[in-house]
Amino acid sequence: VYEQGHYGNVAVHVLYQPQDTASWGHGVAVGRTVTALAWLDTLYGPFAWPQLTNVHRIEGGGTEFPMMVMNGGASLGLIVHEVGHQYTMGILANNEWREGFLDEGFTSFQTGWFYEHHGAGAALPGLDPWLLDLDLDGWSEPISLVSERYHDFTTYNIMIYSKAQLFYEELRFVVGDDAMRRILRLYYARWKLRHVDEAKLRAVCEEVAHQDLGWFFAEWLHGTPLFDYRLQRVARRHLADGSWRTTVTIRRLGDGMMPVEIGERDTIYARATGQPLEERVEFVTARKPGRLMLDPRLKAHDWNMLNNREPRPFKGRSLTELRIDNPTRETVRRDRLVSAWLPLVWSNTAGGLTLALRARDNYLGRFDRNVTIGSLATRRGAPRRSGLYVRWANPTASFTPRTATSVAAWSVEGRAGLALHADRSLRSHLDFGPDPHAGFDAEWMATTDVTYLDRRLWDDAGSIEAGPWISITTQHGQTEWSGRLSLRGGVVYRYPGVGVVSANRYDVDGYARTEGEARVALPLWLKSRLSVRLYVGGYAAATPPPLQRRILLAGADPYETFTNPLLRSSGALFVRPGFHYHASGGANLRGFAPDASGRWAVAVNVDGTKPLLRVNHGLLREIALTAFADGGVADTMAIPSSPPGRSYTTLYDAGVGIATRHVLGDLAWRLRLDLPLVVNRWDRAADFTPGDGRVAFRWQVSLEAVR
Repeated sequence: VYEQGHYGNVAVHVLYQPQDTASWGHGVAVGRTVTALAWLDTLYGPFAWPQLTNVHRIEGGGTEFPMMVMNGGASLGLIVHEVGHQYTMGILANNEWREGFLDEGFTSFQTGWFYEHHGAGAALPGLDPWLLDLDLDGWSEPISLVSERYHDFTTYNIMIYSKAQLFYEELRFVVGDDAMRRILRLYYARWKLRHVDEAKLRAVCEEVAHQDLGWFFAEWLHGTPLFDYRLQRVARRHLADGSWRTTVTIRRLGDGMMPVEIGERDTIYARATGQPLEERVEFVTARKPGRLMLDPRLKAHDWNMLNNREPRPFKGRSLTELRIDNPTRETVRRDRLVSAWLPLVWSNTAGGLTLALRARDNYLGRFDRNVTIGSLATRRGAPRRSGLYVRWANPTASFTPRTATSVAAWSVEGRAGLALHADRSLRSHLDFGPDPHAGFDAEWMATTDVTYLDRRLWDDAGSIEAGPWISITTQHGQTEWSGRLSLRGGVVYRYPGVGVVSANRYDVDGYARTEGEARVALPLWLKSRLSVRLYVGGYAAATPPPLQRRILLAGADPYETFTNPLLRSSGALFVRPGFHYHASGGANLRGFAPDASGRWAVAVNVDGTKPLLRVNHGLLREIALTAFADGGVADTMAIPSSPPGRSYTTLYDAGVGIATRHVLGDLAWRLRLDLPLVVNRWDRAADFTPGDGRVAFRWQVSLEAVR
């Protein structure tokens, strides 16, 4: 189908398939093409050619040629972008292989400005946080690179389209909107139907803006600097005429330089050059300014805005937004720390109903991810009724690219401790290839009141241990491989020791503890999937391990489940008598009792999943049938061998179940009900009770977060 229209002296032609009339026809595509030309006319000037043809192509996306664009759809944004290439590629003829930022980035910029001009909001707030993450993690590369020199295609794509768009947005901020419009019109008038490059664009920018922009082009095109400014101090002086003179001292902490606005709420008082390491700016106002802030409009790409506010006595610099926590969402702010508070409640045997208040903080969704939980047991006479758990993670003050760190301390429900964690990503590419990590963990855990302890899982003992770990995940097609290995060494102390007379004597022993696993998940017929996991774990010491550091056969060990109040203490919601909960981990022999543990275990876990229902919206996303089989060997400390006399015990189980996957806001989880049908050592089954025979109805439920 052929349709025709006009914009001034330009003939507009549109070609599309008859079956696409609803989205392309009746003048829709013609009108949107004319709208794009009208917008570009206001930016650059009249279209330099007599006609433009818009063709609907089979593939998605778009492609541009002089006087013709091919679009996979008739959306306004796609048409504005592809028609924009008529100017920033066709008429202003750049080398898109050598200087792609003059092509795709320029066109993305004018498309964003189009939507801003038509009331959709500025593009910068959407670009800035996403690209800042790439800058902070060291993924960004200079946007002036020749195309083939980028690390991979994804990096090229982001740098040439989005980071280059940010370059033009920041150029617009530096010179101002009016100057930016004059730049585009002069650039077009001087160089239309001729070849352009960076030098020609920069010359026009400097001519119109009347300033040297070499520093700006060098930083944004040829480097990947980080920008960080701190408002050092503010001095106010009341003048004789009633006005106020304010002196602001600014400290540049980053290696990048940008002009920095000084303001209060919606009022901008002055702008610093942002270039010296320390800069003083003075301004006079009719009234006394309130609490000042650097970059209140979020224009300078400053990565740490927690130091941008004027310091106040006893309050510090940063501004914190206090809010009621929504556990299904995490609020992230660009300019302040978010502290979300939520009341919690749980129960256990020793403390009864326990009331708690949780605060979780974050800046940018990646820094200062702190958690504080204060709790109070309501049962009269409960020991150590109050509890406190605090974790500090990824502080802005010690930022390191692609590295996560945390420190946690606690005194809660009969246990005290301290944990240090470091995780370094060793990934080579942004979105493909293996994802290896290496890290280090150190942990001290001490029991302080046995009343809270599940004595099947905890001895009255403490441990100090530390060691490295490595992990890797990789995907080939629909098959995913993963592995993890950890090695820890430490000391365990029991108190009081055997035959102790002195109350402060400890029995101390050294030990080593290691765990490793490898997993493969692959598709099978009828959209089913198979997962196979191999696990090896061991504890080496001259004396038997305390219960909490043994190798668990049926699931996660007590240190792994400690932070979950529904699992932590005797009589908690998920571990109360009669409720059979499975926390995945350890040898994961799911049919066996959760307290089965020993010095070592080797196991294989097999899972099959066949979806029955899948939907893309709503709380329930999937219902699936499951089948599992586990097999392994463990030392006889865990379960005595049968027949007696062997140094190991052979164990296996199998069963079926049903699993559901749910999504609510940012949360996604899987709920699973398993029915073990075979447990070779039935007297140590997960839900065995005295009087049960070899045949009994068995069940267990598990709940875990999913990606």
